[in-house]
Parts: sequence; structure tokens; C-alpha cells
Amino acid sequence: MIEKIESIKDTLQSAVDNGTERLERIHNMIADYAAQNGWHVSDALAEWLLANGIGWTAGPYYLFTLSAGVLVSAAYLFRMYWIAMTNIRYANR
Repeated sequence: MIEKIESIKDTLQSAVDNGTERLERIHNMIADYAAQNGWHVSDALAEWLLANGIGWTAGPYYLFTLSAGVLVSAAYLFRMYWIAMTNIRYANR
């Protein structure tokens, strides 16, 4: 059982490492494209998506990921706001 768990762990770690390397290559490619055109990286990414398309199969996943990022950011900002207001309330005592 432990050998099976170690095997799964090694497989998952390999997948994470390969995904990280791939993500770095894509980021570097887009950063180089932005530098060549004098754009910000987000502009280069938008241009690349328009030129290559995100495809029908990837579209919903892209939108779901983007929406999840917005929700996580909103939750983080609300939590920081709550902490700040709590600290201000206790600071005035």
C-alpha cells in the first residue's frame, strides 16, 4: 500500500514539475512577444488569445478559472477589509 502511495506521489510530482516548466516556457514566450512589440504582458496575452483563439473546448474552462480568480480576490479583499476595520475599532478604545 505504501509503495502504491509513493508511486502515485511520484507521478503527481512529475506532472507538477512538467506543468511548471511548461507554464514558465509559455510565460517567457508571451513576455518576449510583449517586449518585441513594446506592450504590457497582459496586452500580449490578449493579442495571442485573439490570434490563436482559445477554442470552444477551452473557452468555458478559461472563463471559469477567470471567475474563480475574481471570487478569490474579492474574498481576500473582504477579509483584509474586515481585519482592518476590526483593528481600527479596537484602536479607538
